[in-house]
Amino acid sequence: MSEQPDLSHITPEQFAQLVAGADDELIVRTVRETGTRATLDRIFEGMGERFVPERAAGVDARVQFSVTDRGEEHPYALTIRDGTCQVERGPVEDPRVTLTTDLLSFVKLTAGKS
Repeated sequence: MSEQPDLSHITPEQFAQLVAGADDELIVRTVRETGTRATLDRIFEGMGERFVPERAAGVDARVQFSVTDRGEEHPYALTIRDGTCQVERGPVEDPRVTLTTDLLSFVKLTAGKS
């Protein structure tokens, strides 16, 4: 992460590799310099791209994520239904589960560093 890449335009694999080699301070600084919202948009977009319908057979769920940074909440939701995965920015009604975490923990989790 020493070159300060634009995290909003990299692949999930590139993202995981960058996070794996960085310390916590560098991860947070890079995300904020790219833009927290742009980075989270890309992370959730990547979740949708990597969705494997066969692994979700029979699943009907809506998961709300609430990622916080500097006191600001960034809500996103994944809706898995009928072999599809829809990603939405913002809060949704009646999620099956809500996961709330801070920015650093979320980034590390999605990059496989936690």
